[in-house]
Amino acid sequence: PDSLQMSAVSYFFKLSMVLRNIHTTLTEEYQLPSWASYIAFACATILLGGVLGLLMVCCIDCIWPPRREVVPTAGAGNEHRREDKKDSDVEEDDDDLEGSQDEGTEADEGSQYEEDGSQVEEDDLSQAEEDEGEGASS
Repeated sequence: PDSLQMSAVSYFFKLSMVLRNIHTTLTEEYQLPSWASYIAFACATILLGGVLGLLMVCCIDCIWPPRREVVPTAGAGNEHRREDKKDSDVEEDDDDLEGSQDEGTEADEGSQYEEDGSQVEEDDLSQAEEDEGEGASS
């Protein structure tokens, strides 16, 4: 009975009795339907959780403030990288490199068409005309 766990259980029991008395007061004295009392308790729970969560985040930020990013100088380039990067950040960098390599090969293959877009349209039109010609001759 003198342990910390049993003390916590007793306080929760006392809290449940207080909440039961509040529910009884709302339903009997103020003639509110029971669903209105439940909605009031739900809103109070959400509000209290939000306030306690905000306080917890503020306390954690005071104890362990967020790290400030080191702004690289103009001539430094990428020599100074953040040390607290996550593995997923590195994977995204790898994906970006792979995507640029893929785009480079596609650009090489179609580089003759990039300068003049009309050539692409002409090739498409000539292909469509050939397809129509084969269909008509059959």
